Parts: sequence; structure tokens; C-alpha cells
Amino acid sequence: MPGTIVEGGISPSQVSAPGLYVSILPPPAIVRGAPSNIGALVGSATWGPTNVPIFCGSMSDYLRNFGQIPSPSASYQAPTAPAPVNPADMGTYALAAFQQAQNGAGIGIWCVRVADSSAAAATVAAKDTTAPTAVTGITLNAKYLGTTGNGIAVSIAVGSKGGNNFTVTISPPPGLGIPAEVFANIAGTTPATANSPFWNSLNAALANGIAGGRGPSNLLVGASPSSTAENPALATYTLTGGADGTTLTSGAVSLNYGTSGNLAQLEISSLSTTPPAGMYALAGLGVDAFCLCGWGNGSGTSYAQGEGTAFAAVEAFAQSIGAAFISGLPAGVENNTGDAVTLVQSNPDDWICFYVKDRQVLNDGLNALRLVDAAPFTLGRYLASPPQNSLLNTTVVSGGSARSSSLGSPAPYSQSEIGLCQNGRILLLAKPIPSGNVMGFATGVNGSSNVATAPTEYTAMTLLIAKSLAAAFGKFVGGSNLQGPVDPDPVRSGVETALANFLESLRAAGQIADYSAQCDLSLNSQANIASHYLFATASAKYLSSVWFFFLSFTGGTTVQVNVQQGS
Repeated sequence: MPGTIVEGGISPSQVSAPGLYVSILPPPAIVRGAPSNIGALVGSATWGPTNVPIFCGSMSDYLRNFGQIPSPSASYQAPTAPAPVNPADMGTYALAAFQQAQNGAGIGIWCVRVADSSAAAATVAAKDTTAPTAVTGITLNAKYLGTTGNGIAVSIAVGSKGGNNFTVTISPPPGLGIPAEVFANIAGTTPATANSPFWNSLNAALANGIAGGRGPSNLLVGASPSSTAENPALATYTLTGGADGTTLTSGAVSLNYGTSGNLAQLEISSLSTTPPAGMYALAGLGVDAFCLCGWGNGSGTSYAQGEGTAFAAVEAFAQSIGAAFISGLPAGVENNTGDAVTLVQSNPDDWICFYVKDRQVLNDGLNALRLVDAAPFTLGRYLASPPQNSLLNTTVVSGGSARSSSLGSPAPYSQSEIGLCQNGRILLLAKPIPSGNVMGFATGVNGSSNVATAPTEYTAMTLLIAKSLAAAFGKFVGGSNLQGPVDPDPVRSGVETALANFLESLRAAGQIADYSAQCDLSLNSQANIASHYLFATASAKYLSSVWFFFLSFTGGTTVQVNVQQGS
């Protein structure tokens, strides 16, 4: 009889019919390096669902999903507000981060929108032709809460089929890259006759699309269509009343992480929320670094709005998902390095946290030039950099900083201030940097006081390796993974080979200097094997970035120079 090919191992006890049985066995495991260019933002927006992570690969993606960066005319922004936009605005952070994806380096950002109870959907009532007073045929609501809905226009015109057919065109606000939606030839009834089917048909089309025509609307939802109204009036309507869910406190957006229901508190949410909300919605997405929009927005010299008490929860979450948390510093410490160092010393001493100084100038095309948190600039640069590279002496795209622009003190940082930041666990953005008179990182440290774990590249490489191993080695649990009492053993050898091959690929790529991998009986005693344990070890020696470069030079007429022949 023909040979039978079976995937996986075959036990003789599993067959009874004579014949040839060919077993296809899997090749040695391959460990793929986890991506290191995926970030996340949690903050407010003018459009989009709340507490739903959406992946954006560019600012264009962000605009389509979450709307435009708000301007001073946005409904929540009081004319006397001290800042031109909400400091927790996620669009501001996304723009600053995506600007750092230079030289073809692609980055991706998971975005999670939060909104407080003041959020509202824009709405408008579409009327019929009843004379002398028009009657509401249907109330149209923006699909999502927020001020972007206030720019949606709905036009009702005679359809291409003529007669009592009507075409509804829904136009989004300009600049979002969202095409207009056209619902063509929705049937009405005889003019000046009540009970027009148009309103129910329009409501169904918005929810379900038109068979053979187009899908559901991504901009509007209908509510309570009239069963007695006549055909629609030919008119254009603009939705109004949308609000972003950013409650004002004394003319400014309140960001108190210690107040329940507050916008900032919604960013950190709670472990008990089902489904996960705020930052907890990022779990399982493979995020490498994240920011909470507006974190550290206090104007004083401390995290005065509850960030200090929330830090433990944020740090624990960052550790649980293997992602760096990038934190800006309050405005009050931007021009006083000593105060900044004192503040950082009172916060977590952890290589997974970054404390970034100082605020950067952003031009969003809608508002006047403004100083914004340095965290999103750092997020973008961190994601766009190879994980083995230090952030020290790398440039960022910025219009200047609080210490080197017309928006702040023009005095550059002194060598002593830079040294304070380097030793004080502060990642400093400044101009100039060692490579030249450009904006970039003048220090290269994370939030650790341990010199061995303080380099920024330690964070990136450690998280890369740990996440890669975690993703690959679950296959060695259970199933056909059966250990024997002697070496060589297929399971232990498979683990050791996979570890060595992965680490060798990092060494060959110039990402680590050396490595070791071991999984044998020296680590696995007979008692441990009998108790169903498997132990393996792996070590990687990292490459070391240059922090201090000393170059000696001697010149003069008395200097003796030995020139080699031919040089």
C-alpha cells in the first residue's frame, strides 16, 4: 500500500495496518528577534473609540482614527487657558514621536484614547418638507464622541435616479484623510405625503450599508427615525455639540492622577476594569515603550498632580509587559537642574523608567509654536534607534528646547549641569551635543543608579532579548517534550541549540559582544527531571557605548614626529 505521511512522531502502538509510515519531524526551533520599534500612547483625542488600542504606523493613520490636534477654538478650550491645547492631547504626542522616524526607520504606535464623563457626540436633526414647520425625520449622531464630529457635514440632494430618490453625502472635516461617504438613491415616497420610508432606510444604510453599493458609515449613526415624516428637505447640515471629554478646571484641563474619574486617572485606570482600560489595554500588544500623555505637566518642582502616588502602579505595569515607561518632568524643574535631580531621586530607581528633560518646541500647523513635554520626542527616537545603540549624542527633530529657544531661556546647559543630569538619572535633551550644534541627547541614561544597568541601550537590548526568548520557548513545555536521564537529550539539546543560534545571530549582527548558552544535566538533576523541571541559562555580553572620550594632542616646533615609510 502507499506510504502514509504523518506529521510528528509515530508510536508503534498507534498503527495496526501493514505499510510504510513516514513521520515528518519539525526542524530545530528558530528564535526570532522581537520587534523593538513599537510604542504606545494613552491620552485624549478629538475622535475615535475609547479604551480600544488602535495601531498607527504614521501620523496620517493617527488622524484618520483619532482626529485632528485641537486648536484654541476647540469647544473645551477656554479663551483664557494658559496652554493652547490640552496637555494630555494624544495627537500632540503622536506628531512629536513620528517626526523622529528618520532615515527610513519605521515606527509604530498603539494609541488608546481616554475621555471623561463630559465627552459628547456631535449631533444634528435632519428635517422633512412639511410646511410651514419642518419636522425632524431623524437625529444624526457622530459615530464617536469628540469635537472632530463638529466638523461633519451632511448633504441631502436629489438622487441620480431622480423622482423621489435621494442621495446623502457625509463629508468629514478636512485634513484627516477620510473620504466622503455617499449613500446613493435612497427611496422616498410621493411628495407631501407622510410616512416616507426614506428615514428608516437611511438609518438602516448608516448601520448596515447598501447592498451592492457601500458599507456602513464610519462617521455617523442614526437615532429614532420618524415613521410619520415626509420626504427629506434638500439641505446641508453641520453637526454640533461634540466634546472631547477633557473637563476644565479653572480654565485649564485638569490632570489629577489621584482623582477618580479625572482624565489623567482614566489613563492609568485599574487592574480590576473589565475589559482592560487606559494603559492596561496595552497588555499583550508587544509594546517596547510608552507614554502617558500629560504626565508631569505640573508647573511646580514636583509631580504635584498625583503622579508621585501613581508611579508605583505605572512602573509595575511597565515591568509586567516588558516596556520602558518614558516620563517627562514638571515645567518648574526645566530651568533648574538641581531641582530636577532632587525630584528624580525621589522616584523609582529602575532601568525600565526614563526621566526626560527638557521641554521641546513643536509646530503642529494649527497652533502657535509651543513648548511640549520631551517624552514623545524621546519615545520616537528610542523606537527608531537600533536597540544596541545609545541615545547619547543622537539628534531629535525639534524647533528648540526650553533652554535653547526663544520660548525659554537662551542659555545652553553648562558642562556641570550635563554632568548632574548624567549622574542624576536624567536623560537630557539639549543643544549643542558632542556631535555638533544640533538638538539631541546630551546624556544617555535611564532611571537606574547602577552604572551597569544605567545606559539607555541596556533597557532596549535587555527587553529585546527577554521578549524574544519569552515568545519562542513556550513550545518546549508539555506535548512531546520528554526529558531523559542522560545527555545528549533531544529536548535539552534543542533548547541549547535554539538559544545559541539566536544569540549568535545577535553577535553576528553586531548587537552583542559575546554569549553563552547551556541546557544539560549540569543544570538539571535527576530529581528535577523527575519533578518535571527544565533549567537553561543564557548570558549575553553587551557592547559598551562611549561616554567619555579623551584625546591627547601635542603640537609645536620641538615636537618630533615619526612617520612610517610609505604612510
